[in-house]
Amino acid sequence: MFVVRTTGRSAAVDDDRREFKLLGRRQQTGDVNGDGYGDLVTGIADDDSLMNATGAAHRGGEIQVLYGSARGIGVGQQPQVLHQATAGVPGTAENGDQFGQSLSVGDVDADGYADVLVGSPGEAVGKLEGAGTAVLLRGSASGLTTAKAVGVTQNTAGVPGAAETGDQFGGTAHLADLNRDGRAETVVGVPRENSDGCLWVARGSAAGPVLGGSVNLCGKSAGISVRGSKGYFGAAVAGPHIAGQAGRGHGHGGPFAYGSP
Repeated sequence: MFVVRTTGRSAAVDDDRREFKLLGRRQQTGDVNGDGYGDLVTGIADDDSLMNATGAAHRGGEIQVLYGSARGIGVGQQPQVLHQATAGVPGTAENGDQFGQSLSVGDVDADGYADVLVGSPGEAVGKLEGAGTAVLLRGSASGLTTAKAVGVTQNTAGVPGAAETGDQFGGTAHLADLNRDGRAETVVGVPRENSDGCLWVARGSAAGPVLGGSVNLCGKSAGISVRGSKGYFGAAVAGPHIAGQAGRGHGHGGPFAYGSP
């Protein structure tokens, strides 16, 4: 991995350091602590026996936040590591949870700090293996915090549908200001919901995602036809990602969702 500065100079990350060995396949940037510098958030979902920077073992994936400064991203400091064994993070760390399989950065409550949405599609809901969950963690002046963390499944009150084995709620995650009110909406993919897959959408507010009135957009019910025996609508979500003030990372405009036949 290389970090390229606007001065034209580049700095290579020292991959002999433990915290950089498992940077993961999901990365996004945003100003989590509101200091005017972009921070790098990365998900490491595939290792069920991770050893974090403090030497403590946990299971089921993690995210890391490398904070930016005038010196660059993650220079001179340890990354912040959060997982489902971290106090205040909803859920229980278990093999196969895939916490960090998807993630997105945006300001849900318009407080000036970028929040982080994390998908955990392998999470069991009760005895329903792989039903999946999504967790929203809030940004603050001190960095990413578990205060006011929100964990959502399809069995959460106000969320349409019902958790089922293998739905993979949280398979994709996206934060974008769809209605242009300055607050990012929460978009979560449920690619194996029934036969065609769905997207769950909740609007943003000063208190966080509004679950009441949230909607499921599914392939067939949304009038979208995906070729193939399994539509997997919501298996990928993308859209305009235009950084807000100080690079806070919420997108403006609608997401584009598509399936994988």
